[in-house]
Amino acid sequence: MTDSNRQLLTLPRALFATLLALGAFVTALSAPSLAGALTLGSTHVSSNSNSGAFCGGFETCGYVQTALPNATTRAPFDGRIRQWKVNLEDPGSVQLLVVRKQPGGGFKAVESSAARTTSTDGVKTFGANLAIRKGDFVGLNLLDMDVSLHTLDSMGAPLQFFTPSFQVGDIQQPFAPFFNSTEFLFNAQLKH
Repeated sequence: MTDSNRQLLTLPRALFATLLALGAFVTALSAPSLAGALTLGSTHVSSNSNSGAFCGGFETCGYVQTALPNATTRAPFDGRIRQWKVNLEDPGSVQLLVVRKQPGGGFKAVESSAARTTSTDGVKTFGANLAIRKGDFVGLNLLDMDVSLHTLDSMGAPLQFFTPSFQVGDIQQPFAPFFNSTEFLFNAQLKH
């Protein structure tokens, strides 16, 4: 075989390898990133606010934000929550929840972080290791009468209120009607 014939055979192999690599690159661009994170809940946690929410005279309570304009409140894929944030107006004990909507309108707490108690207000960041399934929401337990968190007025931001606070395995019906335009300043980082 002459050198010119070898070059002709090498050219299609090189072209094939280039096309194969290009196809893999395009596929990688269209697939969701496995290393990426997604925020569930408020994207305004660090915002200043003159309004807040608490348990309203109940000893403990829970909240679930079911929609927000320009934000995600429902997990779009199965994953884990590794971190969460809350902007407290008054310090106290809080707990992050993973809740699942049930037939009939109730919500079931399927996972919870450890209770976290703070002695100062402002934005707090906590670690977690909670499994969450596609379609689940995150919620927040307020575990004492004195704790309150910052809120923002936000049209199209329905929020469900529960009392007492959730225990894992509990199914509760929300109070109705309740907030429909209040954004609670808490969120969780969802990772694949």
